Amino acid sequence: ESAHQTTNQVLRRMLIAEDMVLEQRTVPIGVLMVIFESRPDALPQVAALSIASGNGLMLKGGKEAKHTNQMLFGLVQRALEKYCPTTAVQLITSREEVSQS
Repeated sequence: ESAHQTTNQVLRRMLIAEDMVLEQRTVPIGVLMVIFESRPDALPQVAALSIASGNGLMLKGGKEAKHTNQMLFGLVQRALEKYCPTTAVQLITSREEVSQS
């Protein structure tokens, strides 16, 4: 499902007063930051879930999988090019980048 199908859906609707309705809707969180150490397989999984739910994403992987993370991140970027800004998913490689974000 795409973000358009999963966001802004009414989960619950309640009449709380005459002409006043309270609704619970699904909305994106905004931007997520996920830190995964020695699990580069988490990168495409988390990226897919984040984009499908309409959220931006910052990913921080462990230095022992730096090259694998960069390769997987490149694939995610190429996949996103047709559908949304590639800047929606970012790869953080150092602690210094986290403090600047």
